[in-house]
Amino acid sequence: MAKLAKLRGKLQELGVDGVIVGSGDAHQSEYVTEIDMRRAFISDFTGSSGTALILQNEAYLWTDGRYFLQATTQLSSEWTLMKSGEPGVLELNDWIIANIPSGRTIGVDPFLIAASQAKALGMLHHLLLYSFISSLICFIIQRKYWNQEILH
Repeated sequence: MAKLAKLRGKLQELGVDGVIVGSGDAHQSEYVTEIDMRRAFISDFTGSSGTALILQNEAYLWTDGRYFLQATTQLSSEWTLMKSGEPGVLELNDWIIANIPSGRTIGVDPFLIAASQAKALGMLHHLLLYSFISSLICFIIQRKYWNQEILH
C-alpha cells in the first residue's frame, strides 16, 4: 500500500482530517539530516523547502520558485503542486482558511510547527490542531529504516 494511503488510514483511525508536514526539524533548520526528512519521505520531493498538507482525498505541496521544476518531476499524480508566490496561489494558512471548514482537525507536530503558524490556524479559523506527541511521519521513517512494515 502506498505511503499516502497508509498515512490516511492512520489519520482516519485517529479521527484527524489532515496533517501538515513541513521540511524543518525541531530547530526550524532548512537543511536537515535524513531522519528529519519527513516531508521528503511522504511526498518524494527532496527540495530543502516545502510544506505538505495531506487530507483524506487530496495532497498538496507548497514550495517556492527555486523548486518548481524539481517538484514537478518528483511529485506523483497524487499530489497538487502549490507554487508559492505565483499569482492566484494561496499560501498554506490562507488556503486552509479558504478551503477547510471551521472545526476540522488538522494534525501537526508541536515540535515542528512554528508557534505563529499554529496560533494563526487555531485562532483565525477555529481549527482544532491535533498534536502528535510523537511525530507520525517520524514514526513512519523510523519503521522504514528498521526495515519493518510501514504503518503496521
